Amino acid sequence: MYQFPQILQKLMERHPTYRRRITQKELAEHVGVRPQTISLYLKGDTAPSPRLLLKMADYLCVSTDYLLTGQDGEQSGDVITMDSLRDIQKQVRGIMSQTNTLIAELEAKK
Repeated sequence: MYQFPQILQKLMERHPTYRRRITQKELAEHVGVRPQTISLYLKGDTAPSPRLLLKMADYLCVSTDYLLTGQDGEQSGDVITMDSLRDIQKQVRGIMSQTNTLIAELEAKK
């Protein structure tokens, strides 16, 4: 199950290695996005690209599996099925569609 926003929030509240709270600004600077983008990720309004997901996992000292599901694939023994990947892809497409609509609306207001 896709749990990215909740897991990201938990990891930011107490970084596994630094043992302290990580701010949106701090994470944003590390991965190369604006703090507002991190806020959108935390709300579940948008999802990071695979490249940014890798950077976040690296900074937070976890696997991308853990960042997305809360479990490391090898440790949990869970098998990711094509149906679950399609569900995640469908969710990401919906989020991206909403994001593109909002961007178009903002650009129209300029």
